[in-house]
Amino acid sequence: MKIKKIFLLASLLTLSSLVFCQSEKKAHFYMSFGPQLFINTQSRTISAPSPIMLQAAMGLYYDINSFIAFEPDLSFFTMYNLYYKNMALPAEIENRTALTFASMLSLPVVFKFNLKHSNLQLSSGPGILIRFGILAGGLDASDTGYTGSAASDLSAINKYFWSKGRFLYINNGIYWEFNYTDKIKFGPALNIQLPLGSIFSGENIQALIIKAECKIRF
Repeated sequence: MKIKKIFLLASLLTLSSLVFCQSEKKAHFYMSFGPQLFINTQSRTISAPSPIMLQAAMGLYYDINSFIAFEPDLSFFTMYNLYYKNMALPAEIENRTALTFASMLSLPVVFKFNLKHSNLQLSSGPGILIRFGILAGGLDASDTGYTGSAASDLSAINKYFWSKGRFLYINNGIYWEFNYTDKIKFGPALNIQLPLGSIFSGENIQALIIKAECKIRF
């Protein structure tokens, strides 16, 4: 699929930039980790409550000037999904069909407000959520599913992830960064990742992500 190839290429370019740009004075690695809430607006009788899962990310912070920076990153997480009424929904472990691997590529612009021993950062930019599911452990492809079998449910789940622009996001964040040393900085961050495809396809804020994390930059 063309979009998957574009995402993989963008991911490789992002990771390459982390290595290439590290020698630049204005470029710095950073890592982050913390919980995130994946919003599920559908009925709890057929799908899981909005799951909370751990995620980890790595990225590059590049100063453009004293007020603006560019901060591409990749975050990673996993979850369970089931298929119901033309939607891939979060699932509890006992009702799962797919184990889904997910990665968010974010490309935000950062606006910095320098304080005495810290700085406040506001960020916004596009994001691409790549998701692909495999049959969850303990299930057989021939097991009964909503579309007939677990295998056909899995195919429908993966098709859903890439249809109607559901991979497109706008990522907005706020980060309070403290100076631990001249080279090491850290602090708490809050991110709200808006699912453009879900909104435009009439699914409201299904798959909105709220992420709280600790970031370390060096």
